[in-house]
Amino acid sequence: MCNLRNVKRVDKISLLELYRYSIFFRNYIENVAEDSLKNGIVLEGISHNVSKLELAKLKVQLKNALLNCIISYRFHGIEYVLVKTQDALLDLEEPVNIEFPIGFEYLDYESVRDSGVNFDYITYKAKPNNKGNSFDTIKIHKSRLIIYENFDYILKRYVPCYT
Repeated sequence: MCNLRNVKRVDKISLLELYRYSIFFRNYIENVAEDSLKNGIVLEGISHNVSKLELAKLKVQLKNALLNCIISYRFHGIEYVLVKTQDALLDLEEPVNIEFPIGFEYLDYESVRDSGVNFDYITYKAKPNNKGNSFDTIKIHKSRLIIYENFDYILKRYVPCYT
């Protein structure tokens, strides 16, 4: 008869590895962005000079940006949507004012470089006027972005839903 008290475990399970693999099961829970797309998005202007047609166009842009964001987020763990304003590209490094947005744009994950929470901006590689293969690096203040993230504080990194 084998005495289980005297048997030593040969294979130890790393708690960090166990936690990392348990993420798979937690990601079946629906998230806020998916719920908002299912239930619908309502945009309202504070001032009366905003037409319903403008709000309808913004709603379509926001839905498309969020949908792209959700799809890509599943594989990268973080995504960005730029809230467009009347500012020029060079002004995007400054914090946003309380002006009315003119559009929403999904920013491709491969083109974004985020230096972390200690920085107020990201850098984004964009094609100027969609001409040629050259890229311009633009700094964008984080107050101009909708940041959709799955940061895991135990693993200290962004965790994709699918690996």
